[in-house]
Amino acid sequence: MTPIDRAFIKAYTQQDAPTIPMAGPPSIEPDRETLVETPPPLHSEDAPQMASPTIYEPMAFQPSFQVDSFAWPTGCTRLAMLAADEVERLSDALIDGVHAGRHVVAVGGCRQGDGCTTLLLCAARRLAERGLKVALVDADFANPWLARRLGLLPEAGWEELAAGRLPIEEVAIESIQDELVVLPLCGTPPRRESSGRDLPDPVANLNVLRDHYDLVLVDLGCFGDLVEQDHVGAAAALRWVDAVLLVHNVRSVPPDELDQTRHRMQAAGLAVAGVAENFVGLRRSA
Repeated sequence: MTPIDRAFIKAYTQQDAPTIPMAGPPSIEPDRETLVETPPPLHSEDAPQMASPTIYEPMAFQPSFQVDSFAWPTGCTRLAMLAADEVERLSDALIDGVHAGRHVVAVGGCRQGDGCTTLLLCAARRLAERGLKVALVDADFANPWLARRLGLLPEAGWEELAAGRLPIEEVAIESIQDELVVLPLCGTPPRRESSGRDLPDPVANLNVLRDHYDLVLVDLGCFGDLVEQDHVGAAAALRWVDAVLLVHNVRSVPPDELDQTRHRMQAAGLAVAGVAENFVGLRRSA
């Protein structure tokens, strides 16, 4: 049995980390018709001329590129089968977060190879099966492989969006069968001070996904690699997300390194909603 066959995840909320609270349906004011006397109707000529209320509706969004289905990695499929209960509990926690207003959740780890991308893909696939509209964003600037893990070979990613060269709908790729959208990354976004021109705010453009999808999952990869990046894309990723799920590779990352990464995330302004333990079946012996 290969390591990925034995690997599974255990998602839980940390005692000292901000939690994603449970949220029920919005409260409804009691019916006040029986409490307030209804005034007599006005004749049409007596009725005041009221302006129509302005209702905000997000602009229509349709990715220009579509594929029939993604080519799911073997490791993702195996993990979803071997850790079905854990993936389901993680999906429940993410849905609770959506109800609480956390619509952009990042997944990041202490080191490369902690399993962030695999965990993100498993969660996204299960959430889509449960009826949520989910978008995936690659923000692993050191190793931007999210699209390729799904069998895609995009020619441009959202680095073009950050540079103001392409709109978001000409970068996003939609899978019709999987009912998922991925925003790939193919290069490094520009540095604002060295661009020689005013650049659009990537967050303003990325918020199109927030407006049109129930949940956006962002692959940060190794958090240390992210904070070392000096460009508008990394800064935008840190400002954009509502919370981060910290992935702990228990076979290689000691607890003190996990704590250091969590504190670095919090110092960067990120709310650490919880930890997902990965490779538990390969835990190092004491």
